[in-house]
Amino acid sequence: MKTKCINYIRIGMLSLLTFVLFISFGTTAQACNKVELKQLWYETNDYPITVEDEEWYDYGMLDMFDILNPPQELLETYSAQKLAGLMMTHPYLWVLPSYEFEDKDYFFGYIQNSNIYTELFNRSDGVKNLLTVYRNSAIDLELLNSDPYIVWNLDTKVNAEIFGCQFIRFYAEQFDEEERMLADSIIAEKEQLYRGLEYEDTKRYLSFSEEPIKNTSRLAELIYKLENRNGFTATGSAVPKTIEGVNIQFTPGIYNKYGVNSSCLQWLSGDYSDEKRAHLDASIAYPWIMIDHSSPKYNCHSYAWIISSAANTYWLDSPVTFMGSSQITSYNSNVTLQLGDKIVYFNSSNSITHSAIVVSTPPGKTGIYVRSKIGGKGLYDSPLDEVGIYHDNSQTYMVYRW
Repeated sequence: MKTKCINYIRIGMLSLLTFVLFISFGTTAQACNKVELKQLWYETNDYPITVEDEEWYDYGMLDMFDILNPPQELLETYSAQKLAGLMMTHPYLWVLPSYEFEDKDYFFGYIQNSNIYTELFNRSDGVKNLLTVYRNSAIDLELLNSDPYIVWNLDTKVNAEIFGCQFIRFYAEQFDEEERMLADSIIAEKEQLYRGLEYEDTKRYLSFSEEPIKNTSRLAELIYKLENRNGFTATGSAVPKTIEGVNIQFTPGIYNKYGVNSSCLQWLSGDYSDEKRAHLDASIAYPWIMIDHSSPKYNCHSYAWIISSAANTYWLDSPVTFMGSSQITSYNSNVTLQLGDKIVYFNSSNSITHSAIVVSTPPGKTGIYVRSKIGGKGLYDSPLDEVGIYHDNSQTYMVYRW
């Protein structure tokens, strides 16, 4: 009877977490001060918002990742040690236990949306520093055994411990020899601690050997995607590009994603004046929700297909190469849309006019919102059909799913 009671409680807690995550992913942002929050990175060099803050629940998960991703020019100045420390204190680490549910692999969705994680992997000492922070994490057995549902609570130390453990669990085969030796030493130390765990849920998430994702084919697919993770390779010297009448310098190159390479440009220098940005921000006549101010650094195709973040610094003239990848599945407009689907709009001449990402899918087509960068202007949430009308009256679209 006691076991059954505990199971009912646990099911209730899982249902609550699922509901919270659904709200987090599905909510269209009411971003009244999102830009201001993002700017706090420059003042504090730390996360500008946490789950303890009242504004936390004003934002959906995609918006929150934008806020929690440091501006790219600031990110690149951080040491690997600083980045590893930020990684292990990321406010959204609390979603990690939810990957117990099949097809809700938030561990992978989490790291794919974190530019801190991406930057760490681009540093030669990034993995070593991340492993070292995990090794030195201030966790003790008393805390881990203090509550049978500790893994579901908003405990920063426990969340970091889960992340560190599962990072080794999923990426051990990708470590070089030095990283592998360090990881082996950490596993020996941590397993000694974890042998004293009392509760099953805690044991499930703090394990180097058990498979926490039931759908192993899904796991293999996600690992494959991350092993072939995105990356830019320059192919030439700087070139100018005029965006909204302003001369911007870009570096030409190729971007690897979805198992293919596509030509694109990486922002190098140049930006709008404050007056120009304010003018462009005010130029959208539709009552759309502004997610971020106007920027010449990236465009709609880059946002939808390369990096879905206002920290994006790539300009992609056409997504055709990515659209044709074997990792991408295409659907016509009759398909039931899902969060994260990529929408590509076409005009009457069948030319591509715009790319967007689905961020809200309530019942009925008229309630569906997409997020997209409007050329060199701002980043907006807008009705599915309305943004098509704005772009050359594009009433036709295709859906692409990764």
